Amino acid sequence: MSALNKKKSKLAFSFQIFILCVLLIYSLIFFSKIVRRDYIFTGDTMCTFAMYSFQYSGFVRGEYPIWNPLVRSGEPEETQQILFTAHPISNMVAAISVLMKVKDVVFSYSIFIYLLILLYVIGNYLLISLWTDNRYAGAFAFILSLGTSSVFWAPYHHSFVLILHAVPWILYAATMYFRGFKFKYLLVLALACI
Repeated sequence: MSALNKKKSKLAFSFQIFILCVLLIYSLIFFSKIVRRDYIFTGDTMCTFAMYSFQYSGFVRGEYPIWNPLVRSGEPEETQQILFTAHPISNMVAAISVLMKVKDVVFSYSIFIYLLILLYVIGNYLLISLWTDNRYAGAFAFILSLGTSSVFWAPYHHSFVLILHAVPWILYAATMYFRGFKFKYLLVLALACI
């Protein structure tokens, strides 16, 4: 292995550690607010928290029909409610929280918001790295994504990150599919569109 390749692999490794450190710092800040005893969601996020609480309690009661997640007793037929209760990440977090016997619904909902933010920033990192063919540009996009208003205001109004987290993945999958016509990128595209 040449000296240049060794230097590049060392830079790539230190680069990944830098991204993980930035993400760890953000995670500590995010969850330090969430785990306070008096913390509760405010603003428009309180409305979706109420929907998540209903969904979570449905999992706890065993009332959640796997075959059709939209048919639940007592739910109004609003479009946002239908999209939210059929969201795969929301369902996954609620089901895993119930299986792990998490009693704090606020913490479970916070994990859902955190996963949306994580998908958004990782998607931006991959997309910008792909388009520019430069990992440093991707890292810069990663850090900028953590500072965007959609991420900053997610505990108060998460609808933006609920929609935006899929956009970089859609663009990434479409770009990669048209470069090599591989079926796995169509699957990524389908999952991002869901």
